[in-house]
Amino acid sequence: MVKRSTVDMANLIAQNFYDFREYYVNIPGAKIDRSDQMTLIETGIPSSSWNAILSKNSQTNQELQDRFPEIESFYRFSCTCWIGPEQNRKTLEDVLQSQGFRAMGTTAAMALQISKVKELSYPNPEIKIVSVRSIRELEFYLSVLKKSFSMPQYAIDKLYGMFSRFHIEDSPVFYHYLGFLGSKAVGCASLFVTGESIGIYYVGTLPEYRGRGVGKMMTQYCLKKAREMDFSYAVLRASAFGEPIYRQLGFREYGQFCQYNRIIHPVYQLRWKAGYYFKLVLDKFTGDAIWFS
Repeated sequence: MVKRSTVDMANLIAQNFYDFREYYVNIPGAKIDRSDQMTLIETGIPSSSWNAILSKNSQTNQELQDRFPEIESFYRFSCTCWIGPEQNRKTLEDVLQSQGFRAMGTTAAMALQISKVKELSYPNPEIKIVSVRSIRELEFYLSVLKKSFSMPQYAIDKLYGMFSRFHIEDSPVFYHYLGFLGSKAVGCASLFVTGESIGIYYVGTLPEYRGRGVGKMMTQYCLKKAREMDFSYAVLRASAFGEPIYRQLGFREYGQFCQYNRIIHPVYQLRWKAGYYFKLVLDKFTGDAIWFS
């Protein structure tokens, strides 16, 4: 097997993340604008982290300057510009700040050569992990995801619309997993397939079940499934909380993702959210709401 350099691995991680973000165009009502330098994605979710500007090479800073009025009109809501581990952060930082973006921190870009994982032991044999194969299991999955990451209901509605529009069991791109303790769904994780890497996303545990190794087990199970699918590399974007666990499993850091947020039309966003929740309450009483609890 060819040994990859740090630069190559950074590109592998970034490409998986970019493809993962671009998949959000499948959210009902989402829109996308691609160029060689960057991709714009607007999901219709009024939260900056869901609406992305993806920086893809060193020319992005010039395009961002040239097209900023057009870019600004593209987004109804706040957005986030992501700079991947293969990029020089300084090439974009000054441009972003001059256009009203502010730095929101960094997360580790990590990868693992799956063939080097010799053993996948599970610390809690009472937890059973299953593949999501039905709409009902998807609802359980989204319920755990919502509570694990404190996601608003409007984001969960959009994800339900995206995942349920395709045949869940036969999806060639996304694979979802649920962790059960008895009959209680307590953990979740997903695999996202692109090129020669497989990305691990949405690793979550219900707050009251944290500290029992659920997240570690979900990640190990994802690695097991990735090995069964003959992928060479697993990649992920690690939170500060999850990074030590991933290092224990053998993941290495190959740079960082930098996040810059810009708040667009804050009053409009507040009005949209107020209208959404008002309608949700009405739908709850009429029985028309999709409500995962």
